[in-house]
Amino acid sequence: MANLSATGSICEFGASCPPPTPQSGTIAELRDVSTGRVKWTLSGTASNFSHSAVPAVSPDGGYGFISLPDGQRNAIALISMDTGKVIQKFQQPGWGPIGLSFSLDSKFAFVVAGTTMAAFAIDK
Repeated sequence: MANLSATGSICEFGASCPPPTPQSGTIAELRDVSTGRVKWTLSGTASNFSHSAVPAVSPDGGYGFISLPDGQRNAIALISMDTGKVIQKFQQPGWGPIGLSFSLDSKFAFVVAGTTMAAFAIDK
């Protein structure tokens, strides 16, 4: 995860601030541990202030579960660990820091965000 985020000023207490400046670049990448060679890269643009959650990899190694900057909101994405392609994307449920994980049989993905927990069945 590259922690891609927009840049700019963050204003508090209702003060007027210019909008964030979008940033484009790497969102996530997979490297071969023995060679350091990049196997795939997922790139995009962050239009708002965001941070990367700790990613999860399914126990069978087939899927990754990552946070993804998506327009004005943050999204969660199920990706192929073989290609880095987004299989499915959805809005982050709940609020606050998020946790991502998989069931031991790799049939379910879980998101915990604040007081919300969501489970997603994975059809193979």
